[in-house]
Amino acid sequence: MLKLAQASLVTSQKDFPFSGLDEFFKNLDGKLKDGYVAATDGKSFRYLSIIEGKPYSSAAIEGDRRWCADIKDFFIWCRERGQVDIDVFEADKKLLLCMLVKMNYRPSQSFTTDVVNLEDVIKRIKKQGKDAVMAIGSDGELGFAIFLKGDAAYAALPQKEEGAESPLDRLLLYTYSVSADKPLSVEIYTETKVSPAKDSAPFPAGGIATHYVGAPSSIYVELVEEGVVKGTYPVKEKLTIGREKTNQMCLSDAGVSREHAIIKPVKGRYIIEDIKSANGTFFKGIRITTKELNDGDEINIRKYTLRFHGPKKEADIKRPPEPAPELKPVRPPEAPGKTGKEPVTAGATLTMEDGTVYPLANITTIGKDEDCDINLSGMLVAKKHATVIKGMDFHKVIRKSGLAPLRVNGEKVDEQTLKDGDVIEIGGHTLKFRAAGTFL
Repeated sequence: MLKLAQASLVTSQKDFPFSGLDEFFKNLDGKLKDGYVAATDGKSFRYLSIIEGKPYSSAAIEGDRRWCADIKDFFIWCRERGQVDIDVFEADKKLLLCMLVKMNYRPSQSFTTDVVNLEDVIKRIKKQGKDAVMAIGSDGELGFAIFLKGDAAYAALPQKEEGAESPLDRLLLYTYSVSADKPLSVEIYTETKVSPAKDSAPFPAGGIATHYVGAPSSIYVELVEEGVVKGTYPVKEKLTIGREKTNQMCLSDAGVSREHAIIKPVKGRYIIEDIKSANGTFFKGIRITTKELNDGDEINIRKYTLRFHGPKKEADIKRPPEPAPELKPVRPPEAPGKTGKEPVTAGATLTMEDGTVYPLANITTIGKDEDCDINLSGMLVAKKHATVIKGMDFHKVIRKSGLAPLRVNGEKVDEQTLKDGDVIEIGGHTLKFRAAGTFL
């Protein structure tokens, strides 16, 4: 990050979400006359300069590259990352303009003070009688000097020199005091004209982020890596996903295909489609080709999780979620002479995640085959994946075949005697075991 000499830190925020930028900048409006906002995702940096109380221009640094940009670009970048670290600095207007010169132009001369005598360079600038900006770097901190028609007119340096009244004296004293121990890096810029970004404007009443990139889409995907949200991507006409940089969501992992998947609206629904990727697209551990997405669904591509946020189903909006289905055995027909109030004994059952209840027979088969008593879908589920057998006073589940492991209460098993409340997992499906009991 560029650390400008004599710029003072106003506030600092870690992992700040894009959705909070409108309110964040509203708090700066009227309180920061001249300064800049620095944002980083840990790899690259974006800067938004504020001059005379309004957004003036933005700039970017990525590796060795640096450039000036429209204000809109700052907010597009923040939206794509989802969360960024933010620092706000108060700084002199001339210092900000010098920074923009450095970001916008290439230097006409670059050197270090152990190779070139700075006094000779200053004499040459004076002899030429031209305007110039000098950038001076030391220990990651950047200072500037401005020359007007060859004369030093302004100097903002990492340390103030006592007794130096003129900008030229401050510049020379600073150079002598520091360069003796460590050479300074110096750049001379003869192109010094700086203009505001073409979309520069006072802080908009409706929120600056909303003004430049629109209100956050109600249909969007969060990119999650190692439990941290790395970016937020709106879904409009489509959202392309892959390793190629032309994708709207670019995933750099080598195992991601160049064009891996796409999310698109289809007749009011949202569909994710795998584009014949080498390593697949997964939902709940099952490889998918296409799938309709519901609000909250999480799709996995290699080390990445894509969390979909979309329209909630009407039933979910109008009424609260219903409680989990309660196991209530059906009462058999009343025998002659019975009152109908006698206790009923229910047999053991397996209950699917959607509430479907399957009574268990002496032998109950589970798998993809249509002949199975409990039919499960999924590429990792075998035709006959598992069997539940009934003993004298127990039920036991036994794995038969298939790529998906058989788990009971999260533990991988080949066979397991079941207890009331045990949860069986097969290929992303869960079945809850309820032992036989007596109910009124």
